Amino acid sequence: AAGGTVSNCVIRNHRADTTHAGSAAYLTGANALITHCIVTNNYGGSNDRRCDALCLEAGARGENSLIAGNTSTRDTEPGGVDLISSTLVNCTVAGNRALGANGVGGIRVSDDSMVLNCAIAGNVTTGHDETWNNVNPDKYAVFTSCVFDGTTIPGFKCVTVGSPDEIFRNIARGDYR
Repeated sequence: AAGGTVSNCVIRNHRADTTHAGSAAYLTGANALITHCIVTNNYGGSNDRRCDALCLEAGARGENSLIAGNTSTRDTEPGGVDLISSTLVNCTVAGNRALGANGVGGIRVSDDSMVLNCAIAGNVTTGHDETWNNVNPDKYAVFTSCVFDGTTIPGFKCVTVGSPDEIFRNIARGDYR
């Protein structure tokens, strides 16, 4: 069933190598919420399904959480967050990696998803840095009051800085304050 709340927890060191979506957390439905959590050091390998750290779908919501240090090796999948018709608010998405040829290091946004007041930086995709990717540009996706490193998002109300060091205290040591 869709829904439920995950709060005040650390989700780390999970691995997905099968056909199941999400190595760490997969939330779906308007009543699904993850809040005040740390999702870190999760790994998604050769799975057939999307998302390798945090998946939010069909109205699910992520709030006040850190999604950092996760890795995806699957082509086209995000290392950090996959939003499908969902919302991410007051979160930090940093230091995630997508090793697949067309992966997205930080966050992939599709359909009518919203990303509000989030810091998205220091995420790496094989061959290039890419912190976001709107996979359905014909749909309405919103980024408002967010901070990105080195990525310009035309038409969205966000701030772009030159490097993650301008956003976080010490990203190399995992200090995302």
